[in-house]
Amino acid sequence: MVRSINFIAGVLLAITIGTAQAQAVTELTDDNIRSFIEQTTAITSGRESEMDDEQINSYLDAHLHHDARFKSTMRYAIPGFDTQVKIMTVDKDDFIESIHQSGNTMDGYESQIEVSEIKISKDGRKATLKTRTLESGKMPVSDNIELEEVPVEGMSTCTQTLMLSKEDIIQMYNATCVTDIQFKTFDP
Repeated sequence: MVRSINFIAGVLLAITIGTAQAQAVTELTDDNIRSFIEQTTAITSGRESEMDDEQINSYLDAHLHHDARFKSTMRYAIPGFDTQVKIMTVDKDDFIESIHQSGNTMDGYESQIEVSEIKISKDGRKATLKTRTLESGKMPVSDNIELEEVPVEGMSTCTQTLMLSKEDIIQMYNATCVTDIQFKTFDP
């Protein structure tokens, strides 16, 4: 279960950031916000295979505000069990560590993200937005006898705040997410 928590925490927090290089922008716009979110999701979910761990760390260091905070409420629905709820709050360093711990936890991982309700401040330096991410894949789960690949689906909704740094780099300042995770029954 710890592996699934690390994976889901990494993925759901990963949906909150974006652009492969720390390029300065003069102001936040709908387009650069969407690009930022989509690219960061690709990087932190492992789909950006051309980046090594050092490049990912560099990217995250540039694009996470030094006071960044992330709060996640995760609800796990496992067939035959009551729904379990886990609430996590992490800072910048914890987030970066969760990205590395979550790698290779799920086979066949796929995600789709939608960005909505972008509200940009008058000066163009801050923005709030909402995202919804649909995720799926297979996670190895042991029943104390054998390891089985269990299908998993999740939906995350997040409210986030982005801002421009003093160097005009887009940074994630905070995110509050709720994720519903469904472990599906295995049909041979």
